[in-house]
Order: sequence, then C-alpha cells, then structure tokens
Amino acid sequence: MAVSPAQNSESRQGLLFTCLAFIGVVFNLRATLPGYLYSDSKLILEEIQTHRYSDWHSPFYRWFQSLP
Repeated sequence: MAVSPAQNSESRQGLLFTCLAFIGVVFNLRATLPGYLYSDSKLILEEIQTHRYSDWHSPFYRWFQSLP
C-alpha cells in the first residue's frame, strides 16, 4: 500500500501542528506558575513561602506543585 505525497504532507502538517500546540501549552503552564511573569503569581509565590494566605489560590498552588 503506497502513500501518496499529499497524504504524507497532510500527516506532516498534523504532526507539526500537534508538536507546536504541545510546546505552546508547556510554555503557557511554565509562565503562569507562581513566581513567573505576572505580579499576581509573584504574590502567590510569596504567600506560599511565608505561609500567610490571603485567599484559596496559594494553598491550591502549593498542593498542585507538590504533585509528582
């Protein structure tokens, strides 16, 4: 069963899109972890480090980061 060049090109485009989408998701998750990019995330990181919580976000992120 031979694969036509058009099918090969479509599968490459699909694989490229999937890889780029995955990389985008990883970068987005890394950028929004506490302590990166936004002042709000820096505030959450500071609350986690000092154990003084002003809302539910900090304990949630502390639990989320402790997951393997």
